Amino acid sequence: MAKKTPIDFVKVGPFVIHVNYKEMGENVYGQYQSVPPLITIKPGLDELQTATTIFHEALHAIENTYSVRLTEQTIRILETSITQLLQDNPALTEKLARKSGGNI
Repeated sequence: MAKKTPIDFVKVGPFVIHVNYKEMGENVYGQYQSVPPLITIKPGLDELQTATTIFHEALHAIENTYSVRLTEQTIRILETSITQLLQDNPALTEKLARKSGGNI
């Protein structure tokens, strides 16, 4: 079985946001803090839960970085719908993942 590789950071705009893993409240899976930029994830989640939680917290980082005000409900909708879009369209996901100099 392949070893899981943890996600150690995400890049949002000009910022590299480190990801750490530590126990949190019972119903809390992740948290974003802006100063210093940090995403904290509850350990023990499966790979998909971990990835979607990091994505959710990265949306909060985008909100903060670009001064966009989003409700928690909007962030949850974006998290779910964009994740589904990427999962349902692997060719699109592959092209977006390539460093293409902005030309997809």
